[in-house]
Amino acid sequence: MYSEYAEIGGFDVRLSTQSRFDNKIIKKKHVICNRGGKQKKKSCDTLGTSGVRRKRNSNSRAIGCQAKIIFESVYGTPDYKVFQFDELHNHPLEKRSDLKKVRQMSYSENEFIVRASTSKIGPTMAHKLRASLRGGYEFVKPKVVDYKNLRRDINRVIVYKDAQMIAYYAEFGDVISFDATFRTNKYRMVFVPFTAINHHKKSVTVGSGLLSNESIESYSWLLKTFLKTHGKEPTLVLTDQDATIKQAVENISDDLFTNTDFRKRFSKLVWDINMKPDVFEVK
Repeated sequence: MYSEYAEIGGFDVRLSTQSRFDNKIIKKKHVICNRGGKQKKKSCDTLGTSGVRRKRNSNSRAIGCQAKIIFESVYGTPDYKVFQFDELHNHPLEKRSDLKKVRQMSYSENEFIVRASTSKIGPTMAHKLRASLRGGYEFVKPKVVDYKNLRRDINRVIVYKDAQMIAYYAEFGDVISFDATFRTNKYRMVFVPFTAINHHKKSVTVGSGLLSNESIESYSWLLKTFLKTHGKEPTLVLTDQDATIKQAVENISDDLFTNTDFRKRFSKLVWDINMKPDVFEVK
């Protein structure tokens, strides 16, 4: 309710403090203007390339605004009532189109920016293309700066790690494992790390991918791109029993495992619990 009121009024909100009863039920919850709270002091601990310490930029918008609403539990019921409501702001209200909530990017927009980036299209041009495809800038909620920020975040994750990943693969890429571990919270994309073991028996990342879905086509693309990047196949790849991954691997590998006789013999070899290691190696 308060969030919708704020959107109409022209300000963003965020959750603040809350208190609970002994039985852990929320007693009071504060929802405040996004510009509430004390302004953080800029730290001066950044050491520049010249050896001179310089101030770091702060993106905090807190200026002590007191606008807020506090909800209080009607104890013994699942209901809440308004305990306190402070309406006045100490800053001008914004246009609805400039609010953070309104500018929040959808999954399709995140995907569009990523695809534009891989096609060497910058965020400014990507924003223009998006507006053209949607029929005008009024139909594109995020601003150019939002496109730039997402592109920056992507580069921050990928660019500075590429050389290190390739070096790790050259040294330890004989045996690697990969698996779709989780969906990222912010962009809802599937994160797939490729991992090897170094000579200290520690895990090192030799590659990673972001997929929009877990289809056979997506995994096939990821594996082909991984091989193209590193230029050589690993000796052994370990993964889980996911059927989609299994089919994707078969799509890009040779026909060794299509040989039913080989599969039968190899399976029998692996599951022979009485076989000694040296005999296993020979067979």
